[in-house]
Amino acid sequence: MAKNSPCGWTERAGTIARARSSGIEFAYTPEWQDRPSATALSLALPLAADWFDPAVVENWFAGLVPDDPSVRQAWARRFGVPDRVFDLLGAVGADLP
Repeated sequence: MAKNSPCGWTERAGTIARARSSGIEFAYTPEWQDRPSATALSLALPLAADWFDPAVVENWFAGLVPDDPSVRQAWARRFGVPDRVFDLLGAVGADLP
């Protein structure tokens, strides 16, 4: 039985990865894109087969973590990770679509 995410999705929508240069990249999975009800996460991240530009991805995913630097630093200390979007999402973002 598939486990539901808090969003109600039962399948992984995509993959985030560290970009070679800096920041993070994102790509939708082919399985997600093939769904009749496939939905883009954002207008900034429309359904596409390729990896998105790290600058666009970083900005969008940064919106999922606190803006306040002191809160981000507290999260980083609490979870033992650097205060970077990718690392913070890896620590607290298990429910990401």
